[in-house]
Amino acid sequence: MRCAGIFAKQSVDQELDDVPRDNLYINVAWAAKCLNYQAGSETWALKTLVGMQPASLTSTQMRKIETLHLSYYTTCADRDITCNGQVTYGEWIDVVRFRDWLQNDMQKAIYSLLVKNPKIPYTDRGIALVKSEMIASLKRGQQNGGIADSEYNDDGDEIPGYVVSVPRSANISDSQKKSRKLVDCKFRARLAGAIHAVEVKGTLAYSL
Repeated sequence: MRCAGIFAKQSVDQELDDVPRDNLYINVAWAAKCLNYQAGSETWALKTLVGMQPASLTSTQMRKIETLHLSYYTTCADRDITCNGQVTYGEWIDVVRFRDWLQNDMQKAIYSLLVKNPKIPYTDRGIALVKSEMIASLKRGQQNGGIADSEYNDDGDEIPGYVVSVPRSANISDSQKKSRKLVDCKFRARLAGAIHAVEVKGTLAYSL
């Protein structure tokens, strides 16, 4: 489900023995190119791969490949680029990678908080320390480009990039505190996403 595939042939009917040797490793070139970027800062589409030969595909063939959530390497406007950039279940590769990065980063941050202190009390003060680590991780994700910045609607209302909530100590049961496991620490974050194509509409006239 988390796999990603890229079309290696130069045409749909090309025999495997005729595929350029380097193209047999196009997936490696693709990964090497994109994994060089910080998680959240990249998209796996629109990348030029050194030494790879592009495919000559019809629009119908491109759509069929995209329907399978596969990617391909072709020439567009005199430039060789990767197209699509999804895993096989349809999510964007960069989203999957950033999600993994954020989970790992937040886990490490909270774990570090717990082990570097004599103890974190099961009080509002201790819970606030956990919340601070969650926010710090989300800010790093925002700086990396995976989480959207705070934005504003037409009324001037702020749309935050993320929100974090933690429970109050007074609302946590004695049995839960006795377990020494803090639960119900939650966040919601808006993906920054990426633009792969642009549609522009306009008119030409002698007056506006």
